[in-house]
Amino acid sequence: MNHRFDFIRTKLGVFALLLICLRPETMAQGPALGGFVFAHAVATSSPVEISAGGAKLLRQGMKTPGATGALGMTEGDHQIQVTAQGCEPATGTIKVTSATTPLLVAYAEKTGEGAAAKTAIRLLQLPSAPQKERYLTRLVWAAPRSTITVRVNGRDVTLEAGKAVPVEGSRLAVTLPGSASPMDFELEKVGSHFLLIHATPTGGLSAFLATDETASWR
Repeated sequence: MNHRFDFIRTKLGVFALLLICLRPETMAQGPALGGFVFAHAVATSSPVEISAGGAKLLRQGMKTPGATGALGMTEGDHQIQVTAQGCEPATGTIKVTSATTPLLVAYAEKTGEGAAAKTAIRLLQLPSAPQKERYLTRLVWAAPRSTITVRVNGRDVTLEAGKAVPVEGSRLAVTLPGSASPMDFELEKVGSHFLLIHATPTGGLSAFLATDETASWR
């Protein structure tokens, strides 16, 4: 009787059983992940920093307005702080889940006059609504109040502060108040986007795109 063969066969059987027990669906899972996209629309020339629970989410901050990719975090409620030199910081809570990737926008509010003038950072959370059937862009006026009218592909669109207005098209020619020529935006792929219109440090207006899609964390 070949005892050595039986021993090897037994060891292989035990090893196969271990592989079955340790397959991905039965292994202990780590904490579930989710995330959000951060958009810097603050009217400041200083870098904008964002942190969660005291830990910086961006190594060097953002020197110019724009949107990040999805920032991954564990699921749950997170305390967020956004700071910039010369501005009052903003603090808020964002709920992170794997099912959606919202947009967190930081913008500026100027208050007071003369020596009492100051700039405070404010936060705006915009829910994600991704789709892959058409070119859809939600225009957002990132401001604390008031309305503005912009011209998009030859027609006037009135925007209320913090409220999204959808427009369709793979190319957008957007003329902002006070500007004689349009800003041209071309969407690279079918799907949902945000176009954030914001004030600049010099008192003018500008805009940038942010993609609206659900990030994958696998």
